[in-house]
Amino acid sequence: MTAEFKLNPREYHAHFNAVTRNGDETHVAFRAHLDNMWNFYVHSHECENYEKLEDLIVANHLKDSPSPQCLKYCLEIEGHKLLSSKDLADLADVFDANYTTDGRYRTWFSGLMILGVTTLLQRW
Repeated sequence: MTAEFKLNPREYHAHFNAVTRNGDETHVAFRAHLDNMWNFYVHSHECENYEKLEDLIVANHLKDSPSPQCLKYCLEIEGHKLLSSKDLADLADVFDANYTTDGRYRTWFSGLMILGVTTLLQRW
């Protein structure tokens, strides 16, 4: 495959998830097509062993769980390299600790309220 047609890992993943069987395609041919797309996807992430494959699948599933603002933040930080599932989860927690669900920066005071420290402030 020439470099001009080479896709990035996210594009391989999107293509793999979106592919459907054509009406005139046999199930055997469709399975071969899926297998080929899966191999391009896995190799684009350089998964050489079970642990890397597991981490890739977990990281992709993690990307389905955050708010749109948190996902955008994580993908911007990730850039063209793939973060491990641990790094991705840590990054999402940092975002959630610092931003509200609508993407606004938390102030120190609002962070205290979220952490349940409002009772301490009420005493002052």
